[in-house]
Amino acid sequence: TQNHLYVPSFVLPELPASRLNLTLATCNIDPSLANRSLWTVAQRTCYYDMGVTNDTALGQASRAASETFHQITMDQRYPPEFNSDLPLVLNANDLTPIIISFMAVSPYTSNISYKLINGPESAIFDNRIALFTWQNPTANNNQIVVRVTAQDMKYNLLSTHELVINVFRQVINTTLINSIESSHSNTALPSSETMQIGTNAATTKSTEPSDGINIFPSTLFMII
Repeated sequence: TQNHLYVPSFVLPELPASRLNLTLATCNIDPSLANRSLWTVAQRTCYYDMGVTNDTALGQASRAASETFHQITMDQRYPPEFNSDLPLVLNANDLTPIIISFMAVSPYTSNISYKLINGPESAIFDNRIALFTWQNPTANNNQIVVRVTAQDMKYNLLSTHELVINVFRQVINTTLINSIESSHSNTALPSSETMQIGTNAATTKSTEPSDGINIFPSTLFMII
């Protein structure tokens, strides 16, 4: 019987004064809110169903169902997600610059705010693109904790990624270096010629005055 009384409409009905106050009270709508766009979805749903059918029970049920659905949607929201490839522990040497992207994604907005909460003093963090750069890692006996937060600017949901960096001093094979230097003592090397020593360093004989052989890192540690 109720279905036969239902008349579809795409606008909120205008109720007579005799029904308006009861409808507003049933739908928990403040009478001073003349601007209906300020009503919640649950309030508008209740007002519409009750206004069209004049059924208080249906209005109450519509409001309760809408509020429940809204709460479920709210509970299912989750904060920005960091790249799953980001490690929790990173071992590096003191000759290799460390560059890590802490970019995160959110299904609700692309406007995400990043902050470096904890990290080495000599590191640089670009808040705009969530890029962490430690150009000259310092070897010590302590673990370096890097903590970055990502907060979406729509619902203010916050997530945190924590990374522990262990920096070890790169061991240089001085015997090998001296041997190479001795074997080339009578040979002029161009400034661009390099020789690989180990896996993370290269030796360069410079044509400019120097104190000896310079050891440069041959790679960058990057997580992008």
